[in-house]
Amino acid sequence: MQLNHGITQHNSKRLRVVIAGGSMGGLCAGLALRGIGCDVEIFERGSYNEANLTPSGVQSRGAGLVLQMEINRFLAEHGITTAEALGVTSWKRQYIVGDGSIIREESTPQLMTSWDMLYRQLRKVFPDQHYHQGSKVIGVEQSDDCVVVRFEDGRKEKCDLLIGADGTDST
Repeated sequence: MQLNHGITQHNSKRLRVVIAGGSMGGLCAGLALRGIGCDVEIFERGSYNEANLTPSGVQSRGAGLVLQMEINRFLAEHGITTAEALGVTSWKRQYIVGDGSIIREESTPQLMTSWDMLYRQLRKVFPDQHYHQGSKVIGVEQSDDCVVVRFEDGRKEKCDLLIGADGTDST
């Protein structure tokens, strides 16, 4: 097995990856693995509103995410978007107490965004035909040569690698 661009197994097949969870972690893993030549399928247990690519039943999470250098680099390396197009620059940070008074202020230039904005950018570049909504994982079986993932609707997926990115309620 070689582990480089165009990852292949000992039999020269492309590595097939199933990712349980289609939010930030699942999408970032999926995009990175596709970028090095893996066949990737993402299975999200929830359903998302296709009009604006946000989770149905989930309220907007507002602003407040500081874009760290690692995510900026990831977005640039994968040609997703520029950090400047994704957020707003904040020039200072204020610490405020309950009565609204400022107790401390720091000059801290940083780029701010929202969960919704970042999710939409990641989701729009991951191919729709490989992103499966309403697919809850209920079981996993592993053998020497593969992993079989079982879903609530009776579907089974065979893969070489399973990534669990579906949060605290993960099977």
